[in-house]
Amino acid sequence: RDVKGLITNTDVPFARWDTDRVTAWMNDIGLNMYLVDCKRWVKNGEQLLRSSPHDLEKELNIKNSLHRKKLQLAMKAAAAEGIDRF
Repeated sequence: RDVKGLITNTDVPFARWDTDRVTAWMNDIGLNMYLVDCKRWVKNGEQLLRSSPHDLEKELNIKNSLHRKKLQLAMKAAAAEGIDRF
């Protein structure tokens, strides 16, 4: 964790994060309004990475297109971080 408490520099690739870690990360990136649906639907980071924009809207109830875009960009960055370290 960095000074703000954000989850960063983890040795576990994003795809292998469990529900709790994904939920904490979503809170850290400012998408805390979707945590209930995240806990209900997301099983791991890989599932989230494979989700379509339609899945994000339907399963996580993310109706705001900018919130979906923010989540997609953050996932891409988190996944790339893991690739860069190996």
